Amino acid sequence: MALIPCRECGAQISSSAATCPHCGISLASRRPGLAVNRGCLGVVVIIMIVVVVAMNSNSRNDPALRSSTDPAEIARLVLNQPAANSSAAIDGDRFVMTYSLAPWSLTSGTVIIAFEEHVAELVPLIFQRFPKVNRIDINATGKFSDIRGSSFEQDAIRLMFTRRNAATIQWDEIDHGKIPKLADQYWIHPSMAN
Repeated sequence: MALIPCRECGAQISSSAATCPHCGISLASRRPGLAVNRGCLGVVVIIMIVVVVAMNSNSRNDPALRSSTDPAEIARLVLNQPAANSSAAIDGDRFVMTYSLAPWSLTSGTVIIAFEEHVAELVPLIFQRFPKVNRIDINATGKFSDIRGSSFEQDAIRLMFTRRNAATIQWDEIDHGKIPKLADQYWIHPSMAN
């Protein structure tokens, strides 16, 4: 029987104690089986959230989206998330869009999946709706923290598609995970690339 620090108050306690005699916290979660079950539960919850995000981001049947000719409105409707603070415009022959990934930032995995879903819906739609657009630039920002704990928003993922390249892709059949390789240009913040 060894002495270990309590995870709550830090006092030295027996490794076989059920509760800390100093602060009273239950130490039952130290059991290996329970920790594995919590880990599995966490994975299941994350998968469920990803599925919900994917289902909510599919706005192709939205009548407003089908009829809109305003680039900013199309971006807002595809994202379907006011907190994304999106801006989109046509600049010459380019569609330029910026938005925040904060509403999807549970993990870097959910952020990347959400971004790829948005790209798969936006790129073919923009090229179809705006025949003079020959290039799409999408910049998604994310919240980051430095080693001092300060939070800031900066570029998280940038992507560029040309009309020529996008025309070779079967968008209805696309595996969203391949979007980084299919894009003309793709950059992801190093902290998210793991």
